[in-house]
Amino acid sequence: MISNLLSYFFAKAPGAPSIKVYSVILIIQALLVIGGLILGKVYNNKKKSDIAYKKLFKKFHKRLITLGIILIFLTLVRFENIPYFAMRIWTYLTLALAAAVIIFYGKQYLKEYQKMKENIKSNKKTKTKKSKKYTTSKK
Repeated sequence: MISNLLSYFFAKAPGAPSIKVYSVILIIQALLVIGGLILGKVYNNKKKSDIAYKKLFKKFHKRLITLGIILIFLTLVRFENIPYFAMRIWTYLTLALAAAVIIFYGKQYLKEYQKMKENIKSNKKTKTKKSKKYTTSKK
């Protein structure tokens, strides 16, 4: 059982997968790359006005695009059946890494982003009060 599982994941040249597997992987690749490009545009628009978004999500879109490109490379290698590069484990590890990145940034958005945003707003309010207190005024 375990040897069958290991031979499934670590076969040197497992052959090209079926059309269904290719279509699912192509959809995931497209979602990662297009999603990364869209999030890059959102980041460029928000980074000027939202400091919390700028700090927390600086590398998110770049990582999504990178993972999408890696998946495209692995799919092409698998299609060409190049030994050792075409192993199934690389595709599964890349998909797991993509899921981990999305979950990590999703948790950051749900938990830390709102707290950091409120914290920055409160810091700005206290700074403006302090700066008015110590400024000179006309008599």
